[in-house]
Amino acid sequence: MILYFIFIIVNTNAQLINAQMFKFHLSTRSKIHDYIVYFFLAVSILCIAIPIWLYINSWGGHLSAKQVDWDFFSTFMGGTLGPIIATLSLLVTTYIVYEFNVYQKDKNRKADGEQLQQTTINLFKEFRSPQMAASRSVAWKLKKKWDAESGASNNWRFRKALIEAMVNEKHVVLDDDNYISNEDLRAVNDIISFYTMLSLYQDNGHNIKALNYFYYPWWRAFLVELCKEVEELTCCCIVQNPALSLQGFDVGDYSDNMKMGNALRALDVICVFKGLPAVDLICGFDNAVMQG
Repeated sequence: MILYFIFIIVNTNAQLINAQMFKFHLSTRSKIHDYIVYFFLAVSILCIAIPIWLYINSWGGHLSAKQVDWDFFSTFMGGTLGPIIATLSLLVTTYIVYEFNVYQKDKNRKADGEQLQQTTINLFKEFRSPQMAASRSVAWKLKKKWDAESGASNNWRFRKALIEAMVNEKHVVLDDDNYISNEDLRAVNDIISFYTMLSLYQDNGHNIKALNYFYYPWWRAFLVELCKEVEELTCCCIVQNPALSLQGFDVGDYSDNMKMGNALRALDVICVFKGLPAVDLICGFDNAVMQG
């Protein structure tokens, strides 16, 4: 009985000591968790001290040489402390398991954050790669032509040609000196595709902002306006296409998923641009840096 009693006390206090291993983790969350550990330690000490004090006060505190007295003492302590220590041990174990789970979640969250940060850096390197630089250079020239025709749609010439080329996915010739080539279309689609991919990182706003928003403010007005016009013309083509009038085929859902502007709207939410008008969120000077 004495050995059992000693085992319970040592086991309980060992668990309380293990709880202190999370001290740094607990201090970063709330001091109340430290107080809980101290409370369990105090209760454990009291559970040992009070029965001993009661025993001494009732039967004397002298050391006996009789085995029967020691048997009585061990029976008294085991019967008194056994249920209390067992309950305390269960509570401490539950508390440690809870704290360990919280610790693991915080650790995993930190690891996920570091991985997401590295992924964002790799995306930024890809955006700054020679291939994307070439696409940005070509697309920026198209953007300047697009901006030059701001105004009523009946005065659009280049804009209508670019919209038509984007919908039909083929080049358009305006005249001998002006045309929209397949290279132009690939460049614009590269920019849109990249920002579409970036819009999937909904929980990564702080990293995207830290990397100059991936220069999205430079392109936002042009892409929003272009995608809006392309969406409208694409929807009309989808609705009027008899080949899509199939039983069980949801034309509306298909049309919604074909909208390139959905990604830009999601990116607006990530960058906290939602609700802002489709204007360039940059200074008015023209410089090569505008190409990102």
